[in-house]
Amino acid sequence: ADAVVCASRAVAACRTYHNAFFVRAEAYRLLGKLAAAVDDLGFCLAIESSHARAHHCRGLCLLEMGRHSQAATHFSLAIKNQASPDVPTLISLGRAYQELGWGEAAMVEYDKALRIEPSSAYAYFCRGHCRRCLGDAEGGRADFAAVMRFDPAFHVPYVERASLAEQRGEWARAEDIYNALLEHLPLSGEDEAYLRSRQQQTKGLRSPSKIKAHQMHA
Repeated sequence: ADAVVCASRAVAACRTYHNAFFVRAEAYRLLGKLAAAVDDLGFCLAIESSHARAHHCRGLCLLEMGRHSQAATHFSLAIKNQASPDVPTLISLGRAYQELGWGEAAMVEYDKALRIEPSSAYAYFCRGHCRRCLGDAEGGRADFAAVMRFDPAFHVPYVERASLAEQRGEWARAEDIYNALLEHLPLSGEDEAYLRSRQQQTKGLRSPSKIKAHQMHA
């Protein structure tokens, strides 16, 4: 909230300074105020259309809002204006394509990301889910095994996110995160037992949800 106030002062002082809008948009995004963030990023891009980070962040907001085609456009523009393709942007573009039902196109982006950063656990996670959706169960298992090989603690921030969802009473989101982790990742016996216990605690408290494994993002 303090960041929004400070950035708002900068915007008021100079409404032609694109980065003032960008900073405030990021503050809004981190607070979950996605519509406000999208608006400010629009102002930023109206002033500086080649602002790669603004395109990337606007894509993230739009993806979260379910506006997948627009998100893909902004991720593509971000990549076009980056000095070299950024791995998080490539993965995000893949996620947008996957949401649009373009699995093969998503695979292309995940493969590009892994060629640049062969140890990216998140890229393996997203590609593994995409492979399963395309009917490649064996390839999916191999990618999910790579997730844990490169980052044995990959699941930890998602467990924390599920715990926060529980605290807000968002039982559907919490259980779906547990389900996704248990379904896809080859966890240790101790971690699996812990997640199953947490999963059981949320059962019966949730409403239907459409969260998919590849919608979990850092």
